Amino acid sequence: MNKNIKSLIIVLFVLIPILLFSKDKTYLEYWTPFTGGDARPMQFIVDKFNSSQDEIVVNMKVIEWAKYYPLLLKSINTKKSPDVAIVHASKLSEFISSNLLKELKDIKTEQFTKKTINSVRFNSKLYGVPIDTHLLLAYYNKEYIDKLENKMSENEFIEFFKTLQTKLPKDVVALGQPIDNVFPFWIWYTFYNQIDGGGKYIENNKAVFNNKAGLKALNFLVKLRDEGIYKKQINDTQGYNMFKYGKSSVFFTGGWANWNFEQNKDLDFGVAPFMQVFDKPATWSDSHTLSIPIGVDEKKYESILKFSNFVAFEGLIWSSAGHIPSNKTVLNSNEYKENTKRSKYSKYLEFSYSMPKHKNLWLCNEIMIRIFSDMMQSNKTAQETLNYAQDEVDKVLKENR
Repeated sequence: MNKNIKSLIIVLFVLIPILLFSKDKTYLEYWTPFTGGDARPMQFIVDKFNSSQDEIVVNMKVIEWAKYYPLLLKSINTKKSPDVAIVHASKLSEFISSNLLKELKDIKTEQFTKKTINSVRFNSKLYGVPIDTHLLLAYYNKEYIDKLENKMSENEFIEFFKTLQTKLPKDVVALGQPIDNVFPFWIWYTFYNQIDGGGKYIENNKAVFNNKAGLKALNFLVKLRDEGIYKKQINDTQGYNMFKYGKSSVFFTGGWANWNFEQNKDLDFGVAPFMQVFDKPATWSDSHTLSIPIGVDEKKYESILKFSNFVAFEGLIWSSAGHIPSNKTVLNSNEYKENTKRSKYSKYLEFSYSMPKHKNLWLCNEIMIRIFSDMMQSNKTAQETLNYAQDEVDKVLKENR
């Protein structure tokens, strides 16, 4: 027999079974904004999913936070979207109002905490698989502080940081809090919700935060500024690095910083709920959800749902990023409870306050972030800041009905 023919027969014997019996793989493009400490835990989950079966391959693409939502919106509008993407629960209204997300069916809602499943429910329809709740927490360096009290009055709060500063090395600050980003706004929202009668933000398409409680909360931030508790020179990157490398004693941030801080083995840190200064405990919160952009191939739906549920069930890995798992089985597992530092975050869920569901919420938030950050870097009063913020937010709400 001709040598070439024999070679061809051998190749056919090898290829025919593969062609007849192999399954076509489904490839999913997955977008996330996890450029911080939570990127690695999510990659661990994706890798675990890919190795757990041979039918679906997920490729995770991490996009810079500032560019993430503009790129995601553009990709959906140009029909070049990922198959599945992270969408914050507070951002869902905006996407849904523009018909940019697919309704999800066959979600076993009983598997998720009430708070997280409600965050993705709009008019009895579900638009995401919730994977966590993340809160604003108080991180503290145990080298300088044995325990952070959960409850303080306004004066006690100020005196605590002033006294602490006198006991620290000269190159360490008591509160290493950035003021050039979202934190002044989130902290104000936290204090605002701690005050009886407070917490209202947008109602009937109008700004409703310029009130007695809103002013009281903002006056306290101004007082922290004027008393020197805040250090004006600290920006966002500096804030994280200062705490990670022992140059600040306290840092208010979300659980997403957990993984980042744990990478410095010399840092012994504790985590407490955001301190109650006013009438009741409260802290800002949001959730990450896995959503499907409109227009994604229907044939991929079951694969996307399988992957999304897998991520939610791997909440133990995700909790290493500091997030509170959405899946009740994970929350109640011994493995989760045994990590006392992370599992105790779930005890703070009852004190967490989400922002209202509104299609223009993030547009309004951007205004508040800019105005409050400017206030913390100037001599502007709380009342003039609130007045200006109300006018600007009302203008946006009116223009974007």
